[in-house]
Amino acid sequence: MTKHSVILIGLILFVNTPGWAEIAPQYLYHLEFDDGFFGPFKKPGSKWNIEKGALFQENLAKQYVAVYRIGHPTWKDYEVRMRVKFLSTQVSPDWMTIFAVKLWNVRVDCLPGRISIWYTRPGEKRSSAVHRRENSFRVDPNHWYDIRLRYSRSRIAATIDGKVWAELTEVPPKSARDNPMTIYFGNLKCALDYFRVVDMEKTSVVE
Repeated sequence: MTKHSVILIGLILFVNTPGWAEIAPQYLYHLEFDDGFFGPFKKPGSKWNIEKGALFQENLAKQYVAVYRIGHPTWKDYEVRMRVKFLSTQVSPDWMTIFAVKLWNVRVDCLPGRISIWYTRPGEKRSSAVHRRENSFRVDPNHWYDIRLRYSRSRIAATIDGKVWAELTEVPPKSARDNPMTIYFGNLKCALDYFRVVDMEKTSVVE
């Protein structure tokens, strides 16, 4: 991560951003925290601060914190990329731990070692899920995890440190009321080094 990283100022709320394609056409959304920019992540219910180019979040209450409506309705083949350090996965022993990203109408619980992809089949009301759990896995509070969540109309996959943990190949159709992305934090103290969404139809980004 460098001081020359491109920073998209503001939250994309279903509008086009003039000039953004000229700055970084491969990125649909791109946040770095080198210059102390919080973006849409500064939400009540959590303590937020910037330290050494990373955004730190700590839940302060039992209710999870959600960052809503990131994205644009044209998003259809993209990959969320983030580098995350989980300093604590149990701020309180009585709260539920959540680290999840909802991609349109599919929710990916992506805490390392505890992966679930939740979805609802057309015509059904009850959710189904693809799970990948490793009971012996312990989150390392000193490790930066490289988390990638790929969304397309035919496949959703959760990859951590280069390993595909879970994937879904029966992606349900999205509706007009769905949002491209929602992020959930619950019972966590964590740090984000960066948060990026890559347009996978543009193959120039191979990080």
